[in-house]
Formats: sequence, C-alpha cells, structure tokens
Amino acid sequence: MPLDGAFFEDTTDTILARLPSDVSSHVSTCKLYYAHNRMAMTPIAEPLHRVQSVDEFILVVGDAVNAHKAIFDKCRILHRDISDNNIMFVRKGDKIRGVLIDMDYATTRDDARRDVQPICIGIFPFMSVNNLEREDVQRTEIDDMESVLYILLWYGVWGITAGDRDMTADKESIIDVWSADRSDAATSKRNLMHSPSSMFRILQDVHKPTANLADDATADERKQA
Repeated sequence: MPLDGAFFEDTTDTILARLPSDVSSHVSTCKLYYAHNRMAMTPIAEPLHRVQSVDEFILVVGDAVNAHKAIFDKCRILHRDISDNNIMFVRKGDKIRGVLIDMDYATTRDDARRDVQPICIGIFPFMSVNNLEREDVQRTEIDDMESVLYILLWYGVWGITAGDRDMTADKESIIDVWSADRSDAATSKRNLMHSPSSMFRILQDVHKPTANLADDATADERKQA
C-alpha cells in the first residue's frame, strides 16, 4: 500500500505455514503459526551523516538514546550494536526525528548476563572497550551508552555536516586508530578515557564549527578536576 510516496507490503496473510508434528512429542497433528513481516520497498529514513546542522544531529541522536532507553526499560532488551550506521532520521517538513534500527544482535538482559564471553559486535570506532577486548564482564546498557559517547566524539572530531567532513578529509587525529585494529582501538580508548585530562586531548581535536559545543563542558570538567 502506498504511504507518503513509499510502498509497504504487509505479508501477514501470505506467511502461513505448518509446523511438522514431530516438533513436539506432545503434538500429534500439525499446528498453524503466523509470522508478521513488513517490507519497505523504498527508503523510509536517512543516515545520520546526512543531517544538516549541529542542532539536527543532537535531536536525532537524542531520539535514538530515548528509543534505546524505552526498549531496555519496558522490554529489558539490549541493542548491543550502537553505531552511526544504526541511527537514522525521518524528516517531515521542518521537523526531524531520530530512529534506532538494526536489532539483529539485540538480546535480553538475562541472556546477556549468561553470556560468559560475548563475541565482538559492531564497528571498531563505536564499540565499547569491554566489547573490543571481549572481557568476561557481562555486557550491559552501559556498553551501549559508551558507544553513543564515541559517536559524539567521532562526529565532533571529523565534522557533523558534509561540509565539515570535507574540511577534515586530510586531518590527522588521535582517534584515527579507532578504525584501524580491534586491539589498538581498545588500548587507545582505555588510555584516552582513563581521566578527564585524557578526554581534554580529544576535545582539543574537535572540529572548529562544532568545538563551541564542548567549551562549556570542558570548562566545567576542569573546575571539578
């Protein structure tokens, strides 16, 4: 059915199959089951890197964080793959809303607790230290929020808009290593996040058009240090 220029196919009525009777020893006849799928035939959202301003970036990431909180608070589900690829936005008129996508690696909080040594999940620049190092420490919502922090730092350094990123194309940064190697990324993040003074090193590398966002926070941290 068409909706705002896009096309969606609802296959609820067409996906109807029979489970073999040997699935359960207690079932002597076939049982029916339903699967509800929705297929988007055209794009319904835009990637994070297409935002047009710092304000839009903050709104979109904020909506994604709120979505993550709602999923965890209401369903006790961890996303476990927070990255800039999995945060998108929908623009309608002068309004913009963020969307959190890709639940392929999501799991319940209880299942995460039973996972003694989880596999590495995600993209190196945005993975938590715990995730990168494959520690036997259980993954929690804190790992996902750590990934959000790395998204903010990554875009702060390399630029939020396409114009900003064009200006930083040849730039060298202390966070370059985050995308090079899993072990190096883990070591770099652990060292850089160890203290407020280490964080200041990254904030000093923030691209100028977005640097003013960090000024107040930096001043506050220095007062507390």
